[in-house]
Amino acid sequence: MNRFATEQVPAQLLREGKVLYDVTLDLIIAESEADELSTPVTRNIVRMDLAPGTVVENGYYDLRFNFDGRQMEDTVYVKGTALMHRVSS
Repeated sequence: MNRFATEQVPAQLLREGKVLYDVTLDLIIAESEADELSTPVTRNIVRMDLAPGTVVENGYYDLRFNFDGRQMEDTVYVKGTALMHRVSS
């Protein structure tokens, strides 16, 4: 069974390797519950948006942030506070 949690984490929006914005992400996390066999809880990001009130120029950015001790990187399109992932062709 999954349960959901929300977290805020600091992040950076970059272009051509240069940090343009330091922002805060609102993450919705799905956590699977541990079972009787001591299986560890797994956590996956279900959705991410910029925190309300964040103002950045719309467009494509490289996104960098830390989640559960790992550095995560992705390319996203920002429109308002919504982040949309680039679709691979």
